[in-house]
Amino acid sequence: MWTRANDGKPIVRSARQVSNGNTYGAGQPSAVYLGGKFYLMFTDTTGRGTGHNGAGQFVLRSPDPKFAEDVEALGPDGFEPVPDTGARLRTVVDAFSADWMWVDSLAAFAIAHETRDGTTITFWDLDFRYNPYDPVLVAGTWREGPGLVRRPDGHAVGSAADPCGTVSIDLVRATKEAGSGRRTCATSGWTSTGSTPAATWTGRCSRSTGSRCHRRSARSTW
Repeated sequence: MWTRANDGKPIVRSARQVSNGNTYGAGQPSAVYLGGKFYLMFTDTTGRGTGHNGAGQFVLRSPDPKFAEDVEALGPDGFEPVPDTGARLRTVVDAFSADWMWVDSLAAFAIAHETRDGTTITFWDLDFRYNPYDPVLVAGTWREGPGLVRRPDGHAVGSAADPCGTVSIDLVRATKEAGSGRRTCATSGWTSTGSTPAATWTGRCSRSTGSRCHRRSARSTW
């Protein structure tokens, strides 16, 4: 049985700082637990600094899972203390419905978000001061925001065969609207065995039956 935290009240509410025609507000959260703190990335189409269509991803962190105390918001110069979860100081990617995780072996956040030609993986260091790695594009069509395969604490799944030399990133995305309102989904695998990615990608393709996705094959080359 699930019990709603925070007495059933939203942990993050719409900031209502700007009006751009997109009234969706705050939502689409993704959380990571790192260094004794919960990092929360989320959409708020009414937050200051969003794009013309309301796109943008904000980040808050706190040692409290309900974000009721010791809240910090990511700003232009890093994290800074704020009185509550209403601060919108900076966006990290121009996107809706993104997902992220912490990759221990890279010491970096990996953010998956949809772009014109597919799904882009953008990397940020711990303090969001620079991009330690070039972005990776997983080419292909999409209809919804991506999901990353990760551990329950939001960290990337390590390679059992080569934990020091290999980083694997698996993502899931809807690719089209199937019959009777169902989504057709696909998964892709990304594996790094060196410091620089090659330009070649081979995808992992799946098709859905009902609400289940069936994986067929996978390979990524570097």
